[in-house]
Amino acid sequence: MKARLRHIGLALAALPGLMISARRRALFREMRAFARNLPAVLKSPLPAAMQQITPLSQPSGDSEPVVRDLADLAALLDRRSPEAIVGYDEHGLPH
Repeated sequence: MKARLRHIGLALAALPGLMISARRRALFREMRAFARNLPAVLKSPLPAAMQQITPLSQPSGDSEPVVRDLADLAALLDRRSPEAIVGYDEHGLPH
């Protein structure tokens, strides 16, 4: 339950910035695409995979906590990705 509340809080905290900033929406779309494509990329040999996931663009200009929150939200929304946020139940088991 606590994990779900944290997930909802993360989404609610990111929503105003996504609504206002076209740059953040573009970054968020890029993060979602990255998360969806990562499993296929990681099937390649490690040097090739690392080359493929190395960013070509400059940093977004947003603060590190903002970027981290957007990345967490992107991973949360695409739970198939290896970096997806895992919630835990009251017994400490992943769900």
